[in-house]
Amino acid sequence: KVSLDPEVVAELAGHPRIIGTKDSSGDLEHLTRTARLTAGTDDFSVLTGTDGGFLDALTAAGDGLIGASVNVAPGFAQGLYEAARAGDADEARAIQRRIAAVVAACDQLGFPAGWKAALHVLGVCGSDPAHPLPGPDPAGLPALRATLAELGLTGA
Repeated sequence: KVSLDPEVVAELAGHPRIIGTKDSSGDLEHLTRTARLTAGTDDFSVLTGTDGGFLDALTAAGDGLIGASVNVAPGFAQGLYEAARAGDADEARAIQRRIAAVVAACDQLGFPAGWKAALHVLGVCGSDPAHPLPGPDPAGLPALRATLAELGLTGA
């Protein structure tokens, strides 16, 4: 992982071919400083890569999320974004909790196997990651399926 100081990101933000940054550090202060220092730059976005910190990032002037949960539950990310921008804090927090449940369910099966398994349950792709990465533990699949169903992500 490479971490750039917010001051460096602010300087790079002025380059015509750089349109944003993804901060996966989970350090909200770092993301906030980056957003503050790049706020006057046209067409530059500060995105979080931390699913569990999406609402915090939006509250701290972030612009969006590039996260694994978006692949499994894109409507959750969109709903959280819209609720946060509309000032509906209760709805945004409720959706953030649903995103956290997706993350926890997938993480139980490991990375990236749990995410791949979730996509398989949703009918998007096969269940196994590319070789040489191991597939998910089949014993954990029923709990994953149940969580996805409870969250309304499957037809079950």
